[in-house]
Amino acid sequence: MKYSSIFKEIITIIENDYAGAIDKKSWANAEDYLQEIIALESNYELTDEIFDSIVTRYLLNFDDNHLNFITKNTQTYETLYCGFSVKRWNDSLYISNTIDETALPLGTEIIAIDGTSINELSDKNSDVLRDTISERQRWSAVLNKATNIEYKTADGTIEQFYLNAYPYQYKPDFKAETINDDIIYLKISNLTSVEQVQSIVDSAIDMFQQKQKCIVDLRGNPGGNSHLLNPLEPYFFLSNEKPSTTIKERLFNCTNENVDRFLHFIQQTRSQVDNKEMHDMLDLAETQLKANKGKGFVSLDFSNYIETLTSNFKGNDQLDQIIILMDNNTASASEEFIQVVNQSSKVKTLGRATAGINDYSDVLPVTWKDTYTLCYPISKVKELTDVHPLHGKGIQPDVYIPWTPEHTQRDVDLEEAISLIKRAVARS
Repeated sequence: MKYSSIFKEIITIIENDYAGAIDKKSWANAEDYLQEIIALESNYELTDEIFDSIVTRYLLNFDDNHLNFITKNTQTYETLYCGFSVKRWNDSLYISNTIDETALPLGTEIIAIDGTSINELSDKNSDVLRDTISERQRWSAVLNKATNIEYKTADGTIEQFYLNAYPYQYKPDFKAETINDDIIYLKISNLTSVEQVQSIVDSAIDMFQQKQKCIVDLRGNPGGNSHLLNPLEPYFFLSNEKPSTTIKERLFNCTNENVDRFLHFIQQTRSQVDNKEMHDMLDLAETQLKANKGKGFVSLDFSNYIETLTSNFKGNDQLDQIIILMDNNTASASEEFIQVVNQSSKVKTLGRATAGINDYSDVLPVTWKDTYTLCYPISKVKELTDVHPLHGKGIQPDVYIPWTPEHTQRDVDLEEAISLIKRAVARS
């Protein structure tokens, strides 16, 4: 199948099936990207890597973190990155995680990339960085294509470093342990590793019988299936509390193609997740999707399902204080979980605002040749979220801790969470 044929199908999906098809109708000129692909294809100059880059540039126009293109072909194209991650503070970038590149220490201050200052690059790459708010910007796309950086040494000298390229491998981090002898610490790095999440949940529930304080670390959690955390919810509410049944009205783009793809997704999910609540929700979605097939944007009614859940909901007084750590990489399903449990009187959120990407949600994949996959959302909230000048569209934390270079030397967020718990104990 030709690259141009795949891209034409992508255009059709974006202009018809995508949840933002109407809201963002004129946000990109697809014909320009198509002609670029056709020209390169005609001259036999188009590779998987170049095609991936062009499609990604096209999708960036829609400013939607739920809209992604993934190329998987280890023989001809491999995702490479610079070996470390960064966060911006003021006019510099600081190395916040040294994953594979060990030549540069944590906290190294980067002042320029390929000879261009961070401020100038920020202005030129606003679409790729995804945000104008410094601490929420994502610099990996810029760094991974760069040749060199300029950085400051410990004595203030400016040095140049030529970047290396490393194969990217996602390394999830899950923990269920006790810290400070009396606080349960749960690290849940995603909601897609089903067995690992379920194991952490089971361990946590056992630990809840022994301790009263809990810190749940959802920093960097990109989401997945929020229902995997449902067994935790009763422990996050007092016995006389329940989650609210009020939710934002959501419109589903019920095109023929979307309904067929969603029904296929439902069948897959049923076989992978053994959860009655999840299966009940999928049954309700399936019935309504079939009834509205081909009708475009429709508001599906989940009110009876939600009211049934809340009517059967029983909180638990075992835990008396819970702090959730979050940041701008806490996204999608992990945001949904936070929205629910943050209604509890014993839950506080701490850190930085979440990604705020759920205005457009319910993501479906379309794959070509077992190599190229477009992931796109098919639902949207009826009333879109306002953009906050500091927190974007994310869920704002109860305790806001701005990111600073100090975070590269110690876990500022975790330390503050422990301090909050200690202060609360001292007051009681």
